[in-house]
Amino acid sequence: MAGSQVRVSQTLPHGFTLMAQTNDSGEVEIAVASGQYAVSVFDQRFSYETIVPVNPEKVTQTQVLVNRTSFSAFWAEAQDSSTSGQVETWNQVEVAVSTLDNNFFTYPIVQSRNYSNFVFPTNVFLQPTKIRFNGVTFGPSGPEIPATLISQVRSSGDIWLVLRPLAPFSLSGANYLGVVAYEASGNVTVPGA
Repeated sequence: MAGSQVRVSQTLPHGFTLMAQTNDSGEVEIAVASGQYAVSVFDQRFSYETIVPVNPEKVTQTQVLVNRTSFSAFWAEAQDSSTSGQVETWNQVEVAVSTLDNNFFTYPIVQSRNYSNFVFPTNVFLQPTKIRFNGVTFGPSGPEIPATLISQVRSSGDIWLVLRPLAPFSLSGANYLGVVAYEASGNVTVPGA
């Protein structure tokens, strides 16, 4: 993903830290001496950390895969306590999503249908959504709004969430809400290992 922050820290006491940002292709190259390094990749949407061994004169690759899953809400209630037409950051949004029959994926990076034990991360996103019934087209009608997960309750295949938006947003032009969750995983390739 473009624009993600990458931090490489030497695991020794008093070691150094290098910071970089991924390019438009989601890649970054950092040259370091041999040793053990803590590598962190973070973004507003996700974070990932791992320990990476670097051997002399070898190229070690760390690949981070980000799964972006969108859930369409079958029930939502948003507070507008200021009557401004916006959901403010002090308001709560209650949303119910199904994890059994989820056909709402927008811009998927990696798709998975195994949601039997799905637990939303503490940092999720709300997305105002347009639903067109001619041809059953689903689509976002606004940017993803970062939100803090206050609580979640599982009931059969449904999850009931209480969220607090971290930025105000308007539901104008949206028929409904979607909930977006990011999950990062990765692997390290060490030459000769």
